[in-house]
Amino acid sequence: MKKSSRKKITKNPSPGERKHGPHATADQRKAAALALKKARDFYGTDELTTEPRPLKGYRMPDAFVDLGDVIALEYDSEKFDGEQRIYRHEATQKRRLLMSVDGSTLIVWPPFKLTKRGIEG
Repeated sequence: MKKSSRKKITKNPSPGERKHGPHATADQRKAAALALKKARDFYGTDELTTEPRPLKGYRMPDAFVDLGDVIALEYDSEKFDGEQRIYRHEATQKRRLLMSVDGSTLIVWPPFKLTKRGIEG
């Protein structure tokens, strides 16, 4: 018997597969695109914006502890012009702060909104 000399044909990956990998679902790709848009809006410049990427090895915790009400969200950032500043956003409605039992995840509920003007709510 004669062996076939035909090589296996592999199609070129789509732009989405090249960017997100062959196993990313359409929902994951849409979420990554939305995250990139929100980051660009938040930072106001592409130079400070980084590409979204999955947290490798992250597993959503099974349990959370209710720590109390969120009064304000305060953080240090180089957004807009690359200069380090402290930003403070006071909560305009009652929000709860939940922390995972292992300390890896904080949840603010209901969430703040991330807009072109920054964090709101």
